[in-house]
Amino acid sequence: MKNYEDNIGLTAKEKKTPGVTDLTYSKLKEWNKRCKEKGYLVPYFPTKAVSSVGLATKHAPSEKSIVPLEALSKLESGFLKALLFLPNVKKIAMQIPLDDIDKTVEIAKKKGIRHPAYKPKGNISKEHAVYQYTPMTTDVLMTYTDANNIEVWHAISLKCLNRNGRLGATDKKIERINDKHEIERQYWLDKGVSWSLITSEHYLLGYYFQENLAQAYILGRREHPKQKLNKVKKEIVIIFEGSEYITLLKLCELVSQTTKIETSLVRVIFWYLIWHNEISVDLYREIGSYHILYPKKGDVWS
Repeated sequence: MKNYEDNIGLTAKEKKTPGVTDLTYSKLKEWNKRCKEKGYLVPYFPTKAVSSVGLATKHAPSEKSIVPLEALSKLESGFLKALLFLPNVKKIAMQIPLDDIDKTVEIAKKKGIRHPAYKPKGNISKEHAVYQYTPMTTDVLMTYTDANNIEVWHAISLKCLNRNGRLGATDKKIERINDKHEIERQYWLDKGVSWSLITSEHYLLGYYFQENLAQAYILGRREHPKQKLNKVKKEIVIIFEGSEYITLLKLCELVSQTTKIETSLVRVIFWYLIWHNEISVDLYREIGSYHILYPKKGDVWS
């Protein structure tokens, strides 16, 4: 890994010498205003404002976010569902800018890194149509309770690896990506917030876990009478814990026989209980009608 401390005092080479314009300060000020109005951190880039809108998804407000959460890619959407599922994750915000842009520019200069910059296009004044620094963003900013029940802030950058398991196609691109991550990491470190890079190989983004989570996410938002939920939950626990090997179909059939609730509805409630962490099975294995269910302790972020 590149040692950025060796670059202290160096100035990164720029094609032109960019600066921070009033346009950028104005956009960051508008974002802070939106956050104050909502009483919560809102995305810096709404889904309607990005080119990846075809892959973007919006998730309804929940206990973990009073504003809709917007994921700009399939990777972000899958990871967001995992965070919504994990019981010790308490608050989630997406697409959060490193709003002290003077700070990120300072970090970049100290480490000899080229800070992200661009030249605005479109219907803007001539004075703003210049090469300038652009605010950086963090994909996820969240809080979770650790093993000592202390609420911890954590920032995350998400990155999809290519088919060769690399961050980019060339060494130069990978170095540039790592440079941006180093600015982001240092920014949050200086604020006392831990930061991590999570790639598409992370266990929470595994195929079977994501497939099972998608099922639980959809069925977990349906409403059911509390009495019926408790009745099904009680029988699932009794039968599942008392069976050495049992498939999902067999479990649902046995619960249906005992509760007199149709098998199809028992199956729906099974996934509802999974999503709400009221029963726990191994979601990292394939779960279908004829697949054996395996017990597993509930997942938490750590």
